[in-house]
Amino acid sequence: MSGHVRARRPASPPPGVAHAAPVASQRFPHPRDDHLDADARRAAASKGLSPGKNKQYPSGGLSVTESEVKLLFVLVLVAAGVRLFRLSKPNSVVFDEVHFGKFASKYIKTQYFVDVHPPLAKLLITLAAFVFGYDGQFDFKEIGK
Repeated sequence: MSGHVRARRPASPPPGVAHAAPVASQRFPHPRDDHLDADARRAAASKGLSPGKNKQYPSGGLSVTESEVKLLFVLVLVAAGVRLFRLSKPNSVVFDEVHFGKFASKYIKTQYFVDVHPPLAKLLITLAAFVFGYDGQFDFKEIGK
């Protein structure tokens, strides 16, 4: 047997006798004021209280000042203006990924082709084309003219 002996903690006082105030140790210099030991928790629970019920939390929701609402409104207006400015230009179809249309045509016609990229985007475009009745006959050489 080794020479190490585990120290026992002191016994709890009998019921009805107050506990001694917690002594601050060097490791834990500030004892918690809201700490309840097992006996105090049991007594509080018998009265219908739980350890978390004595804490007050602020009600939920947003706390937004009037100046923050004004700033949000200005930001939304600027964002809408940037996105809607010259929305009608150009007045023709612009689709810079023409090769996706070519791949969709090949998928619909079940033609073999090799591509180094994963097929998910091309398959989704093919699905949309199939759903809307595209038959794969457009060659996608001069789109938008």
